[in-house]
Amino acid sequence: MTASLVLLSDTHLPKRAKDLPRALWRAVDAADVVVHAGDWVDEPALD
Repeated sequence: MTASLVLLSDTHLPKRAKDLPRALWRAVDAADVVVHAGDWVDEPALD
């Protein structure tokens, strides 16, 4: 059995960028596990 993992960090949303790239959001949607290691900066970015 295989699983897909997306690991990201230091996104600094929305201070340094307004959003993540669409390709990354597609990867997040398709992943079995997503780990964010910090620096969202703003809670609404989690939605």
